[in-house]
Amino acid sequence: MKTLIPISIVLIVYVGFIVCVTLSIPHLPNLVASHFDERGQPDQWVSRSSFVMFSLIFESAQIFVLLMISFIFSFICKFLPDSLINLPHRDYWLAPERRAETKNCIFRQGLWFSCLCACFITGIMFLGVYANMRVPVEWSIGEFIALLICFLAGTFIWALISWLHFKRLPKNTDQNRSAST
Repeated sequence: MKTLIPISIVLIVYVGFIVCVTLSIPHLPNLVASHFDERGQPDQWVSRSSFVMFSLIFESAQIFVLLMISFIFSFICKFLPDSLINLPHRDYWLAPERRAETKNCIFRQGLWFSCLCACFITGIMFLGVYANMRVPVEWSIGEFIALLICFLAGTFIWALISWLHFKRLPKNTDQNRSAST
């Protein structure tokens, strides 16, 4: 169940983007800006159909990226030696009786990070569609910076939650008893 939530969010983001692009087609100009300079001014153009096709293909290619992120988190748990896994209280969390639980937790954290990345990339794609619906066509640097700040804040929160999960130990563990004496 815990893995279904981030996967569901990613699917909702994808479907939302596909719906947005589909609904925006009649509102896009015949020539669509496909690249913008550092001031937000368009400097490369493509046909509307090429832009829509690229947007949908690019968004679909994210599935590969998300699978790679999830694979990396799974790989960390399965194949890396314990000495290369950096967790608070590593000996406790990687003990044989808790290793499966730890592996599942790290995998879920990977899914959440994949979800965060999907939202960021989809946000960039939304900004591209929205920029082309403006008159004159212009990429909003401010909106991009806001999106980037949200992504970085989300990454910080994700890392903090992950760290806090492994930082805490159940109250009845030997490590907690020895730390309190």
